Amino acid sequence: MSIPIFIVGPSRSGTELTRSILNNCPSVHISKETHYFDDLRPRLKRPDSECDAQDAGLVTAYFEALQHHAYGLHRYPAASPAHVAITQRHGVRARSADEMFEEHCRAKMPDWLPFWGEKTPRHVFRIDDIRRAYPSARIIFCHRDPRGVVASYRDWKNRWFEGQILDEDMKGRLRAEEDRVRKSYSLLIQCLMWNSAVKSAVAARTRHGENAIYFLKFEDLLSDPSGTIRPLCAWLDLPYSPNMLDIMQVNSSYTDAGTVRGVSDEPSRRWTRTLSEKEIGLIELVTGRTMAALNYQGGTAQKSYTYIMSELCLLPLNVIRAFLANRHRISNISDYLISRARGRSV
Repeated sequence: MSIPIFIVGPSRSGTELTRSILNNCPSVHISKETHYFDDLRPRLKRPDSECDAQDAGLVTAYFEALQHHAYGLHRYPAASPAHVAITQRHGVRARSADEMFEEHCRAKMPDWLPFWGEKTPRHVFRIDDIRRAYPSARIIFCHRDPRGVVASYRDWKNRWFEGQILDEDMKGRLRAEEDRVRKSYSLLIQCLMWNSAVKSAVAARTRHGENAIYFLKFEDLLSDPSGTIRPLCAWLDLPYSPNMLDIMQVNSSYTDAGTVRGVSDEPSRRWTRTLSEKEIGLIELVTGRTMAALNYQGGTAQKSYTYIMSELCLLPLNVIRAFLANRHRISNISDYLISRARGRSV
């Protein structure tokens, strides 16, 4: 019996770190981000049933693109007549999109491995869909102090390819992705999205139970890696080994990929140096109740009401800017907004 593992959570909350650690277990393979449940799947008429020729071409194109570039480094491909012909010729149209998603996730692993999975942070808003598609799925919700999330998102730079020789096309893709993240940043938007992600996960755990959803605290993982991963492995029914913690740091906002090995607790304190008092005050004002629910201490920073009013006035423009920057990543606008608003209302 294969057991799928999904790693979700607010952006910049240690999802890639968790994936790297679990992938050091010989029984597990967790694929890179696909955004399948929040991007492609809502576009499809019946993702859990036999695909027609048009949807089969769409799905094939989507996963073919992910074979060549990480999500976000390509624009979403249309289903061309060539793709439709390919899927018809090879009989792929007789399979469901969910089956093709699983095949993509399992493509680089031996068939005998019992655990497969996928890591996409924004799938936190799709936990119900994941559990309907895969009733045995285990969901790991990674969470981090919102002050650390905001600082990391604000300072993010794509460091995956530092020191590598890239062609002009890839350089252009990287610049476009960094520009998208820059246009997406707003302190207030990040706070609201963090609130929504946490509340969505809490509500999902209430519905599905603690046997289905595990809360993993980023700060605990950094300060006590072994003491944090051991109970996670026990929950997943995986054997724990200290070798799981022998990883290269990747996807850091501050460190080039592949230059630092192991787990350090320095990132958990970095926000105290990089955020201003007024920024901390606004974050604590907006996220305070949710922070307390996850046992994060706050409320001591002095608040600048001039700064708060300025951010509130800029919010509509920042929302429009972020939406336009991410429009190609949003399959169904109303569905996307409802899934985020549902978290806000919990």
